[in-house]
Amino acid sequence: MNRLFFAILTVWLAVTVTFFLLRLIPGDALSAQLELGGASSDEIAQARAQMGLDDPPITQYFRYIGGLLTGDLGYSLLRLIPVSDLILGRILPTALLALFSICLAVIWGVGTGILATSSGFLGILGRGMMTLSLAMPLYWTGTLLIILNAGALPYSGVDDWRAWLLPVIALGFTGMGSISRITYANIQAVKNMPFVMVARSKGLHPRTIMRRHVLRVALLPVLPVISTQFGLLLGGAVITESLFVRVGLGKLLLDSVIAQDYPVVQGLVILSAVVITSLSLLTDLIAHLADPRLRWMDNNHL
Repeated sequence: MNRLFFAILTVWLAVTVTFFLLRLIPGDALSAQLELGGASSDEIAQARAQMGLDDPPITQYFRYIGGLLTGDLGYSLLRLIPVSDLILGRILPTALLALFSICLAVIWGVGTGILATSSGFLGILGRGMMTLSLAMPLYWTGTLLIILNAGALPYSGVDDWRAWLLPVIALGFTGMGSISRITYANIQAVKNMPFVMVARSKGLHPRTIMRRHVLRVALLPVLPVISTQFGLLLGGAVITESLFVRVGLGKLLLDSVIAQDYPVVQGLVILSAVVITSLSLLTDLIAHLADPRLRWMDNNHL
């Protein structure tokens, strides 16, 4: 119950901070659009009054919160259509991009973290890949992939499966760094624990020890990192979709920020906050189901 309360509080804080910060920026999409259309000052003022943009910020805030409680995200100032319709029309490509990327990041990250604990060349290779992923920003990784691709693969559409390869690789490689680092650190910490030493003394094969004993404990702390990385990959969709000329929530967010289309930005922030907090709750639940020590701590705390 406490976790649910803090999740709701997090979403509310994200909505509130975003709402008031956006209104500190002068101008809005409606005024800019009408000015470009040659509207007079009186016509702009009348349009703003009809949209409720001249009301005090606190009045707009409570009206917006009341709309959220009924599922109303407001209307786009630029397109004059419901924000929910805009988001629903763009959510699938971004969700698939983030899902494919996090799957690749988990496979690469866990594999690289295990590889980095090896001795010799394989260990150096694993640690090198981990460092490279952490050091290379997403925009540089994406640009490098476009240059190396040299037009061999399409990347701007969603109908051709080949168009998903470069964006997914770019996002997946960026997300693998943190996962591999935590995996590597946890394995290093666990492999010298007493229960692992007992397993070695029984003459078990090193691969068996790694699979049955070390990884079962070492991978549990990786779950929150995966949840966090999924949220970061959703944010990385802004760069990825702009760089690879794709249509999705990231591109919609960037265009809305530039155009000062506040309701759309607010709707996307709410969606991101809900997704990230929900994943955090789900990850916490899975960790408690998988690790009896956490359940014991909760019971003793209560």
